[in-house]
Amino acid sequence: MTDAWTRCGALVVVAVLAGCAARPAPTPPAAMTDAAWGAQIKTKADPYTKVTTIQGGDIKAGQSAIHLRAAKSSERPDTPAKIVVYASLFYFGKTWAYFDRANTVDGRAWPVQSVRRDVFRCMSHNCSYGELVLVDIDAAYLRSKQTEGISLKIWGAGGEQVFAVPGPYITAFLAEIGS
Repeated sequence: MTDAWTRCGALVVVAVLAGCAARPAPTPPAAMTDAAWGAQIKTKADPYTKVTTIQGGDIKAGQSAIHLRAAKSSERPDTPAKIVVYASLFYFGKTWAYFDRANTVDGRAWPVQSVRRDVFRCMSHNCSYGELVLVDIDAAYLRSKQTEGISLKIWGAGGEQVFAVPGPYITAFLAEIGS
């Protein structure tokens, strides 16, 4: 009987390892090129508002994600684009994190606007929370960080989350918005 269990266990291990080997490893965000990040950028022109929205690909950290987003007036093309970090922040805990502050690793503070807060599911005394915040960031600062990228901490009274935005991501995004 133990010989049969050993063989069965060996088959399970082989099947699991074969499944792992079949999947290609994801490209880490820092290793992606300008072209790879550029391919993820979406542009949408709204004929009613005369605003073009440019959105970079998602940068994930756990269940949360951020991306750069810019809005430009098609009626005033010489006006600089307004750039924000669009952050969808998810976490599990006893209370809200109340994300209302953001800093880059160089200590610079950036204005934060809370857009939405949601509770998704609660078990016992803990819940799954989601907060959507926008962090204003300027193009001049991003231009100065095209080589090394930025590290951004979004935080509040009940928690914090840190994201790394690679230099190639910034370069591709700025090229798309013409900045």
